[in-house]
This record gives sequence, C-alpha cells and structure tokens, in this order.
Amino acid sequence: MAPASVGPFAEAFVRDYLTWTTTDSGQRQQRLGAYIAGDLDDTAGLSPTAGTQQQPLWTIAAAPTPAGRGRWHVTVLAALPGSRRLTLTIPVAVGRTGGLTVTDYPAITALTARGHQDADRYTTAVDDTELQHVAERATRNYLAGNGPDLQADLAPGAHITTPDTRSRLLSIDETAWQTPDRQLAVLATTQLPDGTRIQTRLHLTVTRQTRWFITAINPQGTP
Repeated sequence: MAPASVGPFAEAFVRDYLTWTTTDSGQRQQRLGAYIAGDLDDTAGLSPTAGTQQQPLWTIAAAPTPAGRGRWHVTVLAALPGSRRLTLTIPVAVGRTGGLTVTDYPAITALTARGHQDADRYTTAVDDTELQHVAERATRNYLAGNGPDLQADLAPGAHITTPDTRSRLLSIDETAWQTPDRQLAVLATTQLPDGTRIQTRLHLTVTRQTRWFITAINPQGTP
C-alpha cells in the first residue's frame, strides 16, 4: 500500500507545475525544486508561453499504482482556465526515510490510464529505424487525439484512449528500451493549445508481427 502522502504530494506538484505568473522571476522553479530529482531540469520540462499566467481551478488525484522499487505513479486531473482539462501521470519515489521525489517528466495521458512500470534510467537507445518511425507517428497521433490515424499503428484488438487535451508534437527527444523488444520510453516535447511547451515521458508497449505495432500507451501494471 502506498504511503498516505504520495497522492497529496503528486497533486501538490501538479498545482505548482501548472501555476505561473507574467512576472515570475524564478519563484516557480524554486517551488518545483522542492519536488523534483536533481537530474531533471528546474522547470520539470514545462515552458509557459511568455506573457501568460495560469493557475489550476482544481485538481484531483487517483489512487497511486505501484511501479516497483519504492516507486508509485499517481494520475492527476487538473481543471485549467477556459474549460480545459489536463491529465498527467506523476512518477513518485519514496526514499528510505520516507521522503518523496518526482523522478521523471510527467506523462500526458488519458483519464482512464494508470501507472506503468518505471526504470531508473533508459540507456538502451532504439536503433531500429522502422520502430522509431512507428513510435514517433503513434506518439504524434496519440497526443493530437487523432484516433483514426493512431489506429493504423495499433496491433489487432488494441484500443487506446487519447488524452483529454490535444497537443502538437514538436520533437522526439529520446527513444529508448524500457523492456527490450517489448516496451519503449519516449521523451517528447509537445505544445498545448495555449502555446505552453511540455516534455512528457510516454511508455509504449510494442509487438513485432509483419511489422512493428503498438499494443498500449502508458499501460497499467508491470510489463
């Protein structure tokens, strides 16, 4: 069972992560520094559009799901101004003394998605060009909410719910094996409708049949 503080910690992180002002002079980075691991940048991968301000209207966290080795994933739904909603899955590690840390970039996901098995690092780069193209195409269509085009890269019988908020893929920053020949960790930079840029870590389960297909994105449980 997850410590009682994991859900509130992830929810508090999301509130600070999605809050900024037009006159912010480093306060947001200072707030985020209380949550994130040292190897993440001090913005946790989010770059607000210059001259804008934002504060979530409300947030609600789902029950944490286990990710192994003292790690948990918490899916948090945030209501934003303009009737927008954004669902993020936050990876949280529990230290030996009970301290909590956000260990990786949030995953933009669908409200129905749950946690996924995490790894300490994703160091085995994918060198299969075909798979790289499939992963990029699937990531682009998933983030954009383009179900018909996404379906073309799904394995027979697979069904994936796309995120509530559509976004535009700007770049794939890293594609690495999480589980060789089975699951990828894809770090992508995406742009929300208001211009905000977010780095998001998505987890794609794949299978090779006549070619590479996607069977799940941000799947629940251990691969």
